[in-house]
Amino acid sequence: LSGASAVLVDEAHLLSQEKLEYLLWYCGNRPVIFSSDYENMLSPEELDRAAVHALEQISGIQSFRLTNRIRTNAEISSFIQNMMHLPAKRSPRWYPNIAVVYAGNGRESENLMNDFVRQGYQRRTTEGSGQLDAQAVRDEEKIVVLLDEQYYYDEKGYLRFMCSSEKDFSVRRLFHLLNQAKESLALVVKENMEVYEVLLEILQMHRNR
Repeated sequence: LSGASAVLVDEAHLLSQEKLEYLLWYCGNRPVIFSSDYENMLSPEELDRAAVHALEQISGIQSFRLTNRIRTNAEISSFIQNMMHLPAKRSPRWYPNIAVVYAGNGRESENLMNDFVRQGYQRRTTEGSGQLDAQAVRDEEKIVVLLDEQYYYDEKGYLRFMCSSEKDFSVRRLFHLLNQAKESLALVVKENMEVYEVLLEILQMHRNR
């Protein structure tokens, strides 16, 4: 960084406290610009704000917030926000580039996923642990994602994940994966009629207004 006049840090909310402190020390007096994802539609239990909180405590920092996502188109962004958290009032909108299909078992879900891949969709998975990897920040024109029976909506309308070992991470990963889609998004819901019906309701809201 000897020749740098400023440092720009993307995905700053994924930094650990240790890496953040080292980065600030290493940059010295150079201006540092952080960009991060607020993720305000995730449930409080699944929202890890440790890094964001540490950034907010930096002496002399100035904070600015964008009004919406800058990479995802307005249609997909609206659907994801409604899907992640079901507010009491939702504005009707048409979602022509969102597809939601149901699979009664693993074989059906695999066939449906493969069918979307043949149509040009990139397959994404929420499996994994630890910090989000490079897959979580690579945009694609079309993306298909599988939602299994572990997902559910809690009493406050937040999308949640049952498995205790992954519940604080899987919804965050899903949120980032969905936001990779630039033009079209497909969801294959496996053996989870409750979530499937909620997603269909979101898609059909414009028809009921």
